[in-house]
Amino acid sequence: MAKTSKIHPHLSLREIDQRLRQTQGFWKVQRWMAIRYAMVHPSNARQIAKAVGLSTSSVQHLIGNYNKEGATAIETKGSGGRKYGYLTLEQEKSFLASCEEKALSGHYTTVDDIQKAFEQKAGKSVARSTIYRLLDRHNWRKLVPRHQDIDKQQEFKKTLKNK
Repeated sequence: MAKTSKIHPHLSLREIDQRLRQTQGFWKVQRWMAIRYAMVHPSNARQIAKAVGLSTSSVQHLIGNYNKEGATAIETKGSGGRKYGYLTLEQEKSFLASCEEKALSGHYTTVDDIQKAFEQKAGKSVARSTIYRLLDRHNWRKLVPRHQDIDKQQEFKKTLKNK
């Protein structure tokens, strides 16, 4: 038979109920529900997981962390999000603002130029795909000025047949 999960009494049942009412966000509420369920109905992690809609391993980790750290284990930021960026989103915005100023003053802004400046700012070499994702993330799009070659236009006019 599976081992009964035991909860250390860091908080009373009333305090847990109060946290449940005040907590926002589905995942945090679900964690508090698992702790409450384990306090009220001591059972194994599989039964708790089935009752609150978590995986068995999540309940085991949650109860273990709660027993060690108390309420701070429940109110963590959680996993996910942007962990491995070269720069923060604010730094990226300020970086692209400087590139935008250069482009608005009439200079060409190419991906090569942006990549070199980005590598200098980040202190590492980056792939070109990183720059394209950066530009896409900040809703930049490719605008190319139209080059006018007068000689080609005149040549085209001469060969154009009138109806």
